[in-house]
Amino acid sequence: SRLLRVVLTALRGVSLFLLFLLLGEPLLSLVYHHSERPVLAVLVDQSRSVTIQDRTGDRKERLLGALISPEFKKISTGSEILYGTFDTKLRLRQTIARDSLSFAGDGTDIGGALKELKSLTTERNLQGVLLLTDGTATAGPSPLYEAEELGIPVFAVGIGDSSEPH
Repeated sequence: SRLLRVVLTALRGVSLFLLFLLLGEPLLSLVYHHSERPVLAVLVDQSRSVTIQDRTGDRKERLLGALISPEFKKISTGSEILYGTFDTKLRLRQTIARDSLSFAGDGTDIGGALKELKSLTTERNLQGVLLLTDGTATAGPSPLYEAEELGIPVFAVGIGDSSEPH
């Protein structure tokens, strides 16, 4: 009958198509687009060494001035900012306000802060680190090694005079 002929022809067509798929080993690829804003981690040194007066002036005021500068505001408009403060331990924050910084830490562990940042931000699109510090690492692993292990650019902004205070 005509109905049987149509059904058998359809079954032959489907079986030939499935045979072609098996022999041809087609590659199925799904393409989708997902974009995330880049994240910039801003780490602020809050150890006591930042409160030292040196030849360039008050380190604390220079650091706080850098946080409210027009250049910093320009950076923060292009990316999401992840704030953190560190001394011997890294603490992530939502924002950094002038009155929220205590500058009472017992040491400066730049390497430890970078290491903790790496472990805390594995799921985020971290693209760089801006480090505001006086640069005197007094504890922890080598900051150079940890920055290299992080695998993203680390921009250090030195606050104060680089010579050892008396």
